[in-house]
Amino acid sequence: MNITGKKIVIMGAGGHARVVADVIQHEGRFQLVGLIDSFQQAGNVCFGCTVLGGEDDLPELCRKNSISGIFVAVGDNYLRQIITDRILTRLPDLEIITTVHPSAFLGSGVALGEGTVIMPGALVISGSRIGRGCLVNTGSSLDHDSTMEDWSSLGPGAVSGGNVHIRQRTAVSLGARINHGITIGQDCVIGTGSVVVTDIEDGVVAYGVPCRVVRTRQPDESYL
Repeated sequence: MNITGKKIVIMGAGGHARVVADVIQHEGRFQLVGLIDSFQQAGNVCFGCTVLGGEDDLPELCRKNSISGIFVAVGDNYLRQIITDRILTRLPDLEIITTVHPSAFLGSGVALGEGTVIMPGALVISGSRIGRGCLVNTGSSLDHDSTMEDWSSLGPGAVSGGNVHIRQRTAVSLGARINHGITIGQDCVIGTGSVVVTDIEDGVVAYGVPCRVVRTRQPDESYL
């Protein structure tokens, strides 16, 4: 566990949090104090990190431990937004940190929003813009001049062409491919291994080769 840098905690204690903790520790910019998880008992140790308490304990934990930052490690895009907004309502001065694994590549002119994680081996090519609370997963690639809006995600091994636009809270699943210049609407789920060759409307589940809309979905519908 890092012993220098700004003191932070991770919200979450599941598999996604484990990977985020690894990214934070490899990046070496922060001192990871522990985990916040309302479904774990305080004092439990998960992947070498101690659970300090639940979300309701966060204000007091921040005060007692001089914690100034947090990463919300929740894999579901909609829930990640809801939890982040809830934390900032209670603790508006708490920094939502961004973290990038050293093995990731960020091209020139790339912009990253707060609360975003760039996982090992990910590629974000020149001129691309990634919003708040995004997840660019292991070995994925966002090509030049593309945009990921707030709370969107690229699954492991997902690849986009250039000038792609992924709107807010949309999840592009493992190994999917997105053709150059495509726009995918908000609150969509693109299925594993899909090949997206036409624009996708808001609020749908779509998959296949080529990718086709299968049904509509609600923003809060679970997909993990």
